[in-house]
Amino acid sequence: MKSNIFLSYYHEDKEYSDKFQELFQNLNTKTIRLTNNDYSSDEYISNIINENNITNTTTTIVLVGPKTYKRKHIDWDIYAALKQKSSLIGICLPNRNDYRLNNLILETYPPRLHDNVTSGYATIIKWTENPEKIDNIIKRSHIKSEDTNLINNRRKLQSKDHHFCGVGCDCH
Repeated sequence: MKSNIFLSYYHEDKEYSDKFQELFQNLNTKTIRLTNNDYSSDEYISNIINENNITNTTTTIVLVGPKTYKRKHIDWDIYAALKQKSSLIGICLPNRNDYRLNNLILETYPPRLHDNVTSGYATIIKWTENPEKIDNIIKRSHIKSEDTNLINNRRKLQSKDHHFCGVGCDCH
């Protein structure tokens, strides 16, 4: 089965998105590239996610950096992917504190991704540059995604970004 990959990432992790696409050019990968003007309308971004990028996606890969779990658009990507019954893979990036640990700290992953790892629908792996590993994880995620009863998409859509530096900050 040929995979249509949607790659979701927080813009601070763009270097990893670029590296992933460079390393795995054989995959049919799409991302959303927004300009500063695009951030003005949540409705516009929602339409981009749903109409232009998630449709016909077989696998959604979320690149998970240190701040990814706080971004509403990542939640929206995952929500839309699950509505399409896309298989779901999280990739722990090397810039995360738990990358070098034996156990990943799932509580600091996007909550909807965490819900679906817990249910058995989604998978999380550590960053790899090995094409064979990526191919295998995509194949395994397709098998897991056949059981759509495992999808947990009940969580309310995240309506705003969470602050990074404390209450009252203006860091988003």
